[in-house]
Amino acid sequence: MASAWNLGFEVEGGLAKDPGGKAEVPVPEHAPSGWAGTDGPNIPWENWPRHKVLGLPLMHLVTLFLPEEYRRKGPEYVGVAFFAAGGESDPEATGESQWELQDGPAWEAFNADLTAAVESEQTSYRLDVLGGPWALVWLTQEQIEAGPTPPHADPRPEAARGEIEYGDGENAWDSVSPTTRIWLLPREDPNAGVEPVEYAGDEDEYEDPYPDGDEAPWAGALFGWSHLGGTVFNVQALPEGLSPWYLEFEEFGHLNLGDAGTLQVDLETDVLDWACG
Repeated sequence: MASAWNLGFEVEGGLAKDPGGKAEVPVPEHAPSGWAGTDGPNIPWENWPRHKVLGLPLMHLVTLFLPEEYRRKGPEYVGVAFFAAGGESDPEATGESQWELQDGPAWEAFNADLTAAVESEQTSYRLDVLGGPWALVWLTQEQIEAGPTPPHADPRPEAARGEIEYGDGENAWDSVSPTTRIWLLPREDPNAGVEPVEYAGDEDEYEDPYPDGDEAPWAGALFGWSHLGGTVFNVQALPEGLSPWYLEFEEFGHLNLGDAGTLQVDLETDVLDWACG
């Protein structure tokens, strides 16, 4: 039977809906399912996802062990890491790398770091409707079990670090967050394993959380959690092509979705979308 899971972030006294929230449930006795924060998975630094125009390393949001049915890249990839570059548009975004080296001797270390970067076959880049870059990195057991791994030291000259920035300035060097452990919590969701639809009719298996505009009795307990699968709480239109195997994020930490937004990223299709309230 398919399952759906909430992401519980460790805070004082238990697990919360976000790293800055209040405890909602106790910490389980079993090992955590992943982490959020600046430190990413144990992948080679040259494979850390990069902004395709500026060359800056994307900021790490979360790394998670995945339940078996969510391992859509193949059984050898037991986890996934999700990276972002902030919420504003990139007018030059095409999906292809357009990195340009910087001029001057002060930039030699940055240029060497960028020149060594290689796009891994484990990485799936996504662009949102505004051209904003995001990335999923599929992880092996060994890579995720190594635990949180910090990005390499910032090689940019200190006096010029403001000269290369993107959107909100979010990247692995400037967007620093502490490591917060995450547990996957079973989510009692009638839509676990069901493909979401925008307007569910009587013939659809998917249950609308707001039938006739009012919240269904079961939906209230699910609202506000970042989660794997189950019911989508899209703020605007439901993204087309969303499968049952997706991650939905509420805002947390440096993830800015324009005020009370949500983001959906699919683990099987190429869909990524977000909208603000």
